[in-house]
Amino acid sequence: MRNETNNYEMILTTGVQLPLPADKTYKAIIKRVNNLHPAGVTLPMVIDYLAQVKAEKSSSTFNNYLAGLKKSLLMVAERSGKDSLIFKLKFENTLNESGLKRIKIEQAVREDDVLTALDIENILKAANPRTKLIITALTQTAARVSELLSIRIVNCVGRGEFVNVKIVGKGSRERTVFLTRETFNAIKKEFKGTQFLFESRNHKPLNDRNVRKAIYRVGELVGIDNLHPHLFRHSFATLQIKAGKGIEIVSEYLGHKSIMTTQAFYNHGRPCAEQIFKDGKTW
Repeated sequence: MRNETNNYEMILTTGVQLPLPADKTYKAIIKRVNNLHPAGVTLPMVIDYLAQVKAEKSSSTFNNYLAGLKKSLLMVAERSGKDSLIFKLKFENTLNESGLKRIKIEQAVREDDVLTALDIENILKAANPRTKLIITALTQTAARVSELLSIRIVNCVGRGEFVNVKIVGKGSRERTVFLTRETFNAIKKEFKGTQFLFESRNHKPLNDRNVRKAIYRVGELVGIDNLHPHLFRHSFATLQIKAGKGIEIVSEYLGHKSIMTTQAFYNHGRPCAEQIFKDGKTW
């Protein structure tokens, strides 16, 4: 690339033409920035540009620009042979000081976007035995996939027909979720874990990516696009609230820091036709 340099420190002062990431969205962003500064992009220019984008564009657009510029700047650092981690930390500090952190966008989960009880039945029928057990555990615990794969056997305690499972979630917050004794015993028999509930055949925790791929493939079999582990968590919450379970109980089971989070995500208060046309009338 013309004007490309192997000295990443020039980005702080002299400026460089930024390398293009492979991602199409990021590539378009970096081309735009390079065209604005054909003589070379400096770090202060990046900070000013991000501040302008944050002020004028949507939060999601700002997040894309932020991610694209981060990616490109790290490519400059990596190509220089210098310690890109140090550069990343310095850049993150500069962004934080400038109030340019990634904006968290909380979107409510739409009822149309979650699985029905029938969907879950069909998914379980189509899954192979190991994937079926993983999905069953996701539906019973409503755990994030990272939480599920981190469950240690020592943290599973039987209580009659159920097994209490201690999970450490976001913010190192602990909570207890439940598996049926039948599911727990089946998982133990199938996965033969020595430390973790879900282990590979060489006794290492299951790989998150492989689990996601396996679940995605089941979705293809039953005609559900982009089936992913977190959808079972969303579906659990929606179905429980719809069944009349108290939102406080659901919120605690999900491990949300605040009940407001649960309400924001799962308050499906939209009317349906059956409610509007009660007894065939609207009055």
